[in-house]
Amino acid sequence: MIPVTPQALSAEGVDCGKPGKSAWASPQLCLLKPRVAASKPLDVAAKVRHGRAQSSANAMMSPNTLAAHPCFKTLDPESCRILDRHCIWLRTSAGAWVVGQTADDRDVYFVMTGRLRAVLHGVRQDLIFNDMEAGSFFGDLAALDGGPRSLSVFAVNDSLVAKMPCAVFVETVFTHRPLGEAVVAALVARNRAMTRRVGELGALDVRSRVHAELLRLARPDREDPRRAIIHSPPNQSELASRINTRRETVSREINAMEREGLIERRRGAIVITDALRLSARLEAVVTA
Repeated sequence: MIPVTPQALSAEGVDCGKPGKSAWASPQLCLLKPRVAASKPLDVAAKVRHGRAQSSANAMMSPNTLAAHPCFKTLDPESCRILDRHCIWLRTSAGAWVVGQTADDRDVYFVMTGRLRAVLHGVRQDLIFNDMEAGSFFGDLAALDGGPRSLSVFAVNDSLVAKMPCAVFVETVFTHRPLGEAVVAALVARNRAMTRRVGELGALDVRSRVHAELLRLARPDREDPRRAIIHSPPNQSELASRINTRRETVSREINAMEREGLIERRRGAIVITDALRLSARLEAVVTA
């Protein structure tokens, strides 16, 4: 990966290269055009006031500083600037791999913008573990225990990631409480998710796993409390990778749910017509 400094990231204009042919090619990092200075005349006092206001606004709004990440919002500005200088800032294009599960580095990645996906490569197919959006982080397990990477991560869409060296991350975990709390919360959430998924794989048939995953992805409909909506739903191949089955099986179950009136497929969304009914059906299978 080509490092991009925080100073370069504040420039305007982006010219990204074309993705490589290999799925394991390095992320397509952006070549950033320099900022063109404004020519509007200002007196000296106005320039000073303008510079201070601009600097303050940039600190609040710019994603190319760790101050914009939830884990560091309570850290003082000078400490954030020091951490910024330790990080390598990577602009990654959609579809490009950020890290592979065979990588031997121990760096930690903080997602500033965009969305990334963690997958486990299998012989038959890749298994999708979870998606990570701005405000999340990954790589902490390898940094904490020194073990190898357990998952690969690629960019679902164009993303900006701050890559922090292992030693800096470990030191900051024990000196900055909000980061330490975020790491503990992330470990607890992953453990709960893993327990749930293992239980579903062992106890539920494919139909019930499809139902469970759709309910997990759905959000309540504000207009009708019985319904739930999945905006920008995964395609059938992605859904199959989430529940460890084949695309053809998912297609068959989705069609059966539609015929039964459990779901409606709309442009860019899937509507669960009666989420309580579907949840009750799933609960009956689990407790049977």
